[in-house]
Amino acid sequence: MLKYRYSPLYLQIKFQENLLLASLHERFQVSDYEKFLSLRKRRMAQFPYQYNYESGVEVIEGSAQYVEFQVLRKLNQEKYRESLAECMQRLQDKKNLMPVRILCYDIGAMLLTICGDNGLSANRKVGQSTEYLLPEEIFQKITPDYSVAADTEMEAFYRSEIRDFQAKIDRIIKSSEPVAEGDFELAGVNIYSAWYLNGYIYTEYFVRYKAKEMITLYGNYLLRMRQNKVAAIYADENSNSALSEIR
Repeated sequence: MLKYRYSPLYLQIKFQENLLLASLHERFQVSDYEKFLSLRKRRMAQFPYQYNYESGVEVIEGSAQYVEFQVLRKLNQEKYRESLAECMQRLQDKKNLMPVRILCYDIGAMLLTICGDNGLSANRKVGQSTEYLLPEEIFQKITPDYSVAADTEMEAFYRSEIRDFQAKIDRIIKSSEPVAEGDFELAGVNIYSAWYLNGYIYTEYFVRYKAKEMITLYGNYLLRMRQNKVAAIYADENSNSALSEIR
């Protein structure tokens, strides 16, 4: 998480993939599928850390969501179609690109759905391949697509998201004293929706760290990091979560 970096270009490539995924679900075309794979291959080559992180989430959490879809498909066709439609809407809304982890659930589930519906193989062996959920025999033959560039709308979206998060950091630091300071080992945050920027992590619902003993704080917190250790913890007093502590 501390190594993950957003950029307008990366978000643009990913958004184009998501639009193609939604289109492929509506109507599968080989040309669109190859275009989708070529964008994936560019991300893998140009942004390997981000690609590998997200692919891991897609194969684990996406597979779990796919199973949920298939159970729903057997139990209630109407609700299944509604769930897939909602999934496709999320994929086509760029505001869901940040923070990154959340949308990976939908991407993994939709990839498996498309593969299953169209007789395509899917690699699900975590740690044994970088082409998670993709048919390797096809993926290896694809040439990366370097034609996509960040447009002005994506540039503006990126700047807005970073500006808003920096404003949140500034607000929390200005309005509250640290609830803990030291050199703590970070043991856990809500990675599902966590943000990281310029040495700060924002986590919703809880943070767990090790001082002399393991401590869990419940609520929304801002962590100031120093060399991969927690230097200070600030409570977000404007959040709705009740603050408590369990040792």
